[in-house]
Amino acid sequence: MAGRLRGVVAMDGPSGTGKSTVSRRLAR
Repeated sequence: MAGRLRGVVAMDGPSGTGKSTVSRRLAR
């Protein structure tokens, strides 16, 4: 899971907005 989150964050970049979406999707 940590690796997946890290990859998503790296793809999202410093945006920060996508991180919230990803977190919500993972949480769900």
